[in-house]
Amino acid sequence: EQTKNAEYAQSLGVARIIPQEQLTPKKLEMEIEKLVQNYSSITKKINNIVSPDIDASKKMVDLLEKEI
Repeated sequence: EQTKNAEYAQSLGVARIIPQEQLTPKKLEMEIEKLVQNYSSITKKINNIVSPDIDASKKMVDLLEKEI
């Protein structure tokens, strides 16, 4: 279930899947920096997605806003 959700989010351009064997502290830091740099673009994409769970999109945007 989590993998399918991650793959769906990645297909929309709002997430990245990093295989565990490739995950390092530096790689994670770089990916987080990309998310922060692309915050506006990501939130626009999220807001334009028609999701069966509308509240999930709002929760994600709220979490991103707290991080910035």
